[in-house]
Amino acid sequence: MFCDQCGSENRDDARFCQKCGHPILSATCKVTADSMTRAETTMSIWNPNAAVNWSFLFTPAFGSYLQMHNWRVLGEPQKAASARAWFYISLGILPVYLLARVITGLYTTAQPLFVVYLFVWYFASGRRQAKYVKEKWGSDYPRKPWGRPLLWAFGAFVAYAVIASIVVAILGFSNANP
Repeated sequence: MFCDQCGSENRDDARFCQKCGHPILSATCKVTADSMTRAETTMSIWNPNAAVNWSFLFTPAFGSYLQMHNWRVLGEPQKAASARAWFYISLGILPVYLLARVITGLYTTAQPLFVVYLFVWYFASGRRQAKYVKEKWGSDYPRKPWGRPLLWAFGAFVAYAVIASIVVAILGFSNANP
């Protein structure tokens, strides 16, 4: 058996490294430690308050998607199904928002539609998970890191902006010419 600290070879029954004195975990202890790390990772959730806050920038589709996964981890399949429905509705709102912008030609007409939807989502679904987690665990729960979801959200945001620009350019020009 080898020491995790210095790499020296030790007897199979050794509890401490002969060279550096570091405790040597048996194979069963290592499996248990690895299993605990995996279990902790699978039981962690994204901060529900942060998910709601990021939704103000990335749309309720972002927040409801993360909440759907959180509800699954929390063992609430009905609430996960509700969050999934909000996710699909939120995706459906994006082309409606874009079309309202193209038809009217003004952001000021389309913007209130999005703001109203954002508040409807927040009060109907968004804050519910934050309350649930706060009542059940307070602020002491395992959290997932934000790097990957924010990277995906930013990528989706850029893709939507590019698609929206193309649609506005195409439909905008066709509206100008009778």
